[in-house]
Amino acid sequence: MICVRKLVYVLVVTIVLVLTFSSCEHAKNTPPDMPTNPSPADGEAGVDVNVTLTWSASDPDRDALSYDVYFGESENPSLVKEDLSEAKYTPGTLEYGTTYYWKVIAKDGKGGETVGKVWKFTTKEKEETEESTGVNYIAIAAGDGILIVDVKDPENPKVVGLLDTDGYAEGVYVSGNYAYVADGRDGLVIVDISNPENPKKVGHLDTDGYAQGVYVLDNYAYVADEWNGLVIVDISDPSSPDQVGHFDTSGWAFSVYVSGNYAYVADGDNGLVIVDINDPKNPKQVGHLDADGRAQGVYVLDNYAYVADWDNGLVIVDVSDPENPKIVKDMFWTCPLAVFGF
Repeated sequence: MICVRKLVYVLVVTIVLVLTFSSCEHAKNTPPDMPTNPSPADGEAGVDVNVTLTWSASDPDRDALSYDVYFGESENPSLVKEDLSEAKYTPGTLEYGTTYYWKVIAKDGKGGETVGKVWKFTTKEKEETEESTGVNYIAIAAGDGILIVDVKDPENPKVVGLLDTDGYAEGVYVSGNYAYVADGRDGLVIVDISNPENPKKVGHLDTDGYAQGVYVLDNYAYVADEWNGLVIVDISDPSSPDQVGHFDTSGWAFSVYVSGNYAYVADGDNGLVIVDINDPKNPKQVGHLDADGRAQGVYVLDNYAYVADWDNGLVIVDVSDPENPKIVKDMFWTCPLAVFGF
């Protein structure tokens, strides 16, 4: 009987040890692999001043990864963004002829972190920028549609193409061979203008509001959709635009300007709204300023936003800290609707 008890005891201890060992093995977490494949490539020169940084990363346990990005002109760059869900970061417009350093920390959400190497690249010199050949054509949002105007001879402009966009064309942005039209109740309309004399509608998206303004950067169109706020559209396939993000700005979004990781929205009576768009699928408001008028248009350069604030005139806002915008100066002109620097 004693032998049986001893045997049972040994079996129980053995099972406990096996289960404990298995549990420990199961709980063991392997940190992410080191980030690789930087773009721009490490040491690359002649990089455009408007660049998006990308990299590759993976995890042995197939955990979802997030990223902290360090970036700057120092060889020991500072933290600029935490917990990115995608392997990309847009630092905004950089200086010409400047060397930048950056690194990425990959995190698996379970305490595992891997610090990547410090990479560097150098932006192109200003004199290396593309030689301007002047403007040949202008696309005009003209209510019932868009007009394409030949302005090669500025003293003799000619309308060479037109297209009825079905809605009411309030705004237009040209990028490459496409014109992106904020078409009122018809939403976003994409027009192929590779042949200026024969513009063709190739894509359309109902944005659910009233499209007043549009800004295009990389593969995304940012639509100021009046009462519907800010709508973010993936335009990587112009024939099949896809809404990927939306943010209710609380006012009426009349105009939008994108600079770096932020969309600056002229939001009517709600003033200037600053939205973090680093993750286009999850835009978040980070700043707001009530300029006392009715924000109709906005233009951003360096650390300043210039707001056409209707009955309050032109308002100049310091946005060096997007979370804490501050009025620098306001100037009265009767009911400005739009603003653009040159």
